[in-house]
Amino acid sequence: MLQRSLLSVLLLACASAASHAADVTLVDKVGQCPNAAPAGMRPDEVALFRQLQIRGAKSMQDVTRVYYGEGLDQYGDLRLPKGTGPFPLAIVVHGGSWKASVNSDYTAPVARLLTDAGIATWNIEYSRLGSGGEWPGSFKSVAAAADYVRVLAERYPIDLKRVISIGHSSGGHYALWLAGRHKLNASAPGYAPTPLKLVGVVSLDGTPDLRAFAALPRGKSVIPELLNAGADPQWEKNYAVASPLDLLPLGVPQYFLTQESDRLASIMSYMEKGKQGGDTMTYDIACPSSHFVTADTESPAIAGAIVKASKAFVK
Repeated sequence: MLQRSLLSVLLLACASAASHAADVTLVDKVGQCPNAAPAGMRPDEVALFRQLQIRGAKSMQDVTRVYYGEGLDQYGDLRLPKGTGPFPLAIVVHGGSWKASVNSDYTAPVARLLTDAGIATWNIEYSRLGSGGEWPGSFKSVAAAADYVRVLAERYPIDLKRVISIGHSSGGHYALWLAGRHKLNASAPGYAPTPLKLVGVVSLDGTPDLRAFAALPRGKSVIPELLNAGADPQWEKNYAVASPLDLLPLGVPQYFLTQESDRLASIMSYMEKGKQGGDTMTYDIACPSSHFVTADTESPAIAGAIVKASKAFVK
């Protein structure tokens, strides 16, 4: 009886996740779409994540997997649009609370969406906490994946002058960080004399302010771990080279597709600071509020917003 009851709950959650995708709308003012659980992960959100994973596994046709590093998780999936190119390219970065428990499968539909819209995609896997991504491993890994685009461009029709990054959740943090690498000093992880230049960033409910996230219950342990608190008593100095907020202005336009979570205030504050520094910032808020709906390409509103913003950056 208990097993049947649990199965019923999961099936209902999955049905809810599938049915509300088409009902998503986008609003442009804070407070228009309250979130009943802004700090948590509801069953329907978990169910949607599972659906994204399943869809991702089904969208691997016409994919070229390339390793950019020696690590077992240092690879990316390259998708090219139909035609001869050269094509603009989006570096796609998945999330998962910076941990190795989540992989790049669930962002494969985002990569497929953009490829079908004429933008080549490089959906990267990278070292995370638990897979060699302890400080400063993840930052070096993501940076290496981005810079490897130059190698890809030697073999495939990629336009290096039209490269953007797009990331979901903690992947949104890295997508923004990649755009600010040119401001790193020579001792910072991920530094390169001439890092790959981006022309825009799409953040799907990403985290631009690591300090603000560390102040939340769900961030108080993972952010110190990410920034080496266990080995370095002065670990907080790493915010200066790891948090996009500290790298503002990034010098590239940024679009945020977000929701009313407990991080929204810090996201809005980040955008305001960026605008004061001269960065172009635009945003939409998904309604109903859901963390994974911002990566749900089966929602016409979400898919349309992702394609519109990405194409605007690479036109």
